[in-house]
Amino acid sequence: MFKHIRARFGGYNVAKHSTAREVIKLRREGRQIAIGLITDQSPNRSEAHYWTTFLNQDTVFMDGAERIAKLMDFPVFYCELERTSRGYCKVLFDLVTETPKQTADGEITSASPVVWSRPSGANRLIGSGLINAGKINEKNLCNMDKIAVVILNWNGCDMLRSFLPSVVRFSEVDGAVVYVADNGSTDASVAMLRREFPSVHLILLEENHGFADGYNLALKQVEAEYVVLLNSDVEVTEHWLVPLAEYMDAYPETAACQPKIRSWRNKGQFEYAGAAGGFIDRYGYPFCRGRIMGVVEEDKGQYDTVIPIFWATGAALFIRLADYREAGGLDGRFFAHMEEIDLCWRLRARGRQLACIPQSVVFHVGGATLKKENPRKTFLNFRNNLVMLYKNLPQEDLASVMRVRAVLDYVAAFSFMLKGQLPNALAVFRARRAYHSLRTSLAASRKENLKKTTLAVIPERTKNSILAQFYLHGKKFFSQL
Repeated sequence: MFKHIRARFGGYNVAKHSTAREVIKLRREGRQIAIGLITDQSPNRSEAHYWTTFLNQDTVFMDGAERIAKLMDFPVFYCELERTSRGYCKVLFDLVTETPKQTADGEITSASPVVWSRPSGANRLIGSGLINAGKINEKNLCNMDKIAVVILNWNGCDMLRSFLPSVVRFSEVDGAVVYVADNGSTDASVAMLRREFPSVHLILLEENHGFADGYNLALKQVEAEYVVLLNSDVEVTEHWLVPLAEYMDAYPETAACQPKIRSWRNKGQFEYAGAAGGFIDRYGYPFCRGRIMGVVEEDKGQYDTVIPIFWATGAALFIRLADYREAGGLDGRFFAHMEEIDLCWRLRARGRQLACIPQSVVFHVGGATLKKENPRKTFLNFRNNLVMLYKNLPQEDLASVMRVRAVLDYVAAFSFMLKGQLPNALAVFRARRAYHSLRTSLAASRKENLKKTTLAVIPERTKNSILAQFYLHGKKFFSQL
């Protein structure tokens, strides 16, 4: 059935979660309703189907549908479909019969065109399928999500109170379900969420598992076609999900994408972590379309084209949940920082695409968890970058890249010393020691990644050094590369 719906609407998917939620809402109110067998009134005539007359129109009907209805005694609804501007199918349900077992053979599929009374509240639903309302409950409600926006929180009560309103307002209107996964907060986050954001679904984790494992554990409790890993310090804009979902629906070879990320503090400027799409150089240094090293560009529309990228920012990562799970999710050994680049590298090496969709815009505060010059952040960035390189580099590049990185890391430590930032310099040395102590435990991951690699040369990983381009050749902007 979904195949024929997609055929009619040019590949647009039908979100099922709203139907399930409406059924549960009506059941809570004491109303008797079920969504049963559904048919598309405008079939794809290019294939052979079981044809019958339904509402005096030629209509495709699933072979044996009437027999199933009689066997299960599901109420049967006629559904009228039309495409909406948001990329979903709007479905209008009309009750045909509540008691299929009591209808004569052929009566369901040759019903006369009368006006049936629609169940109150169920006349504008987004969804389709064969659903037994008696088996739907709150426990499996999350199984029906089309898009799940998941925000990981740790002691961020004030941040959530500031930024969550825009997420709820501009996500739920586009059919998404908003989750907050609390990473064992000790502040008032959970109480505030229950009091001020009753529509937001809570996932409670017992302790702070970090960004990587926090999301891994949270997403085990979410079922959706797409999930958005969204930072708690992100302000979203109206219909921000629409361009992302439409692109992903249209290009199934794409595993993940990101919106354009602007700075919340300076809204005319790109934001450091993501900007208009991420890339990486030969030696593992990430940079963005709109940000190279510490130079962040003004957004003048110069990067408003959709392009393939190497990595999508974890601040607003829109990803197919199936791809996330197939790739193994985020690596919990990272704890925080670089883990989304590692995930994207695995996806890209396995032949999956990633893209930046600048028609979607969000604003990111950035540095809300750890400040830029925090030694802990320095340690995680340097250690995790080395871990990522070891896990993913092609065998022919590993030795040469790691030799150069050793030199560049010591140069970075010396630079910190010259700036009087001794704690950051020491963090670089600790990061290298930590990487070497982890290396043995990473061997199995590296072997698996190389075994599953189908794209030996990734175009979005540049062959040269971004440090050389920036410091030696004076190329400060992405457009100059």
